[in-house]
Order: sequence, then structure tokens, then C-alpha cells
Amino acid sequence: MDIFLLVTVAGFSTIPAAVIGCIKYKSLAIANRWFVSLCVFALFVESISQWIITVNKWSNAIIANIYVLVEVLLYLIIFYYWNVFKKNKKPYAILAVIVVITWTIDNFYLHKIDQFNSLCRVVNWTVIFFLSIEKIGSLKFQVRGSLLKDSTFIICSGLIIFGVYKAIFEFFVLIKLNISNNLFFHLYEVLQYVNIFSNTLFALAILWMPKKHNFTMPFS
Repeated sequence: MDIFLLVTVAGFSTIPAAVIGCIKYKSLAIANRWFVSLCVFALFVESISQWIITVNKWSNAIIANIYVLVEVLLYLIIFYYWNVFKKNKKPYAILAVIVVITWTIDNFYLHKIDQFNSLCRVVNWTVIFFLSIEKIGSLKFQVRGSLLKDSTFIICSGLIIFGVYKAIFEFFVLIKLNISNNLFFHLYEVLQYVNIFSNTLFALAILWMPKKHNFTMPFS
């Protein structure tokens, strides 16, 4: 497949998750609503990026760099509602400060914001990876039945799969690993397929998300 077409397909592979999420939005718990909102936001940003690239022939680096900061902050909110740290807000605040400082240094001091910068992406996906691992560890004691049917487990699995590959790929870019252009092209190509696979998992997870529990007070 042509690489530009593949990147476009990967970018818009959030469509199923966003559409299913919008249909189910009102029936979802607040943490799942945040995840759906992230999928919709990702689709919106991808649409703007494609317009910038194809119509105006500009680089989408600035909007991409802004997106990665918003994305990781939204994930911190999602993991907060997933009770990874038992509603303790301090770890999330510390992680938020770390990713914001790293993003600022990477985009304004070490590099320019109109370039695709890798340091903040490595840090962001490392944070998301470990939060996903932590959440999966707690799900073992919270979920009755098979974890494979649990939407949170599926999302965290997708984040781990994509996050590991993305962090490694960006780390190679960061350290300017001396590899051939052909090998770099193939690594980038694989990243697109991993992205498509992860977004497919997200769509399935949203499809299987349970309805939120409605509590009613008993009559006296």
C-alpha cells in the first residue's frame, strides 16, 4: 500500500470508535465518556491535519505537537476515573506537571514547535504504558469472568501494544539511530498498522462498554 494512503487510513481508523462512542455516549460511565471524547478529538485533529497537508500544503507539525500534549492529559483524566491510584489526585498532578514541562522543553528549548519532536512523545507513551500496566493489574481482582471481554482491559491492551512500539520508534528518532532509510521506512510503516490495530481494539472496547449504573433512593 502507498505510504501516504496507509498513513491516511491509520489516521482515520478512529472513525469506528468515535461513531460508536457518540451513539452510546449518554449510556456510558464518566470514565468511558472521557475516552470517547478523546477518540472524537483525535478524529477532529486528524481531519484538520489532513486539510492542512492536502489543501494548504503546509506541515501539520504544530497541531500534532499540541495534540500529543492534550492527548496525554486526557489519558491522565481517564486513568483518574479508572481509580488507578484510588482517587488520590497527587500522582496525576505530578505526572501532569512532568509531561507539561517535558513538552515545553522539547518544543521550545531543545527544538521548535514547528518540528516533529520525539522526547515528549517518548515520555508521554511511557507514562501511558505504566498506567495501563497498573490498571490491568488491578482488573485481575475487580473483574469477574474473562478479562478479554472487559472494555477497560481491551483499551489498556491497545494502549500497551501501541505505546511500546510508539515509544521505541520515537526513541530511535530521538537518539538519531544510524539506520538505513529503507529500514526507517519499514518501521514507520509497521507503526501505521499497529495504530490501525489499536484503534480497532478501541472500537470493540467501546462497543462492549457496559451502561452506567443508575442509582435510585428507596421510598421511605
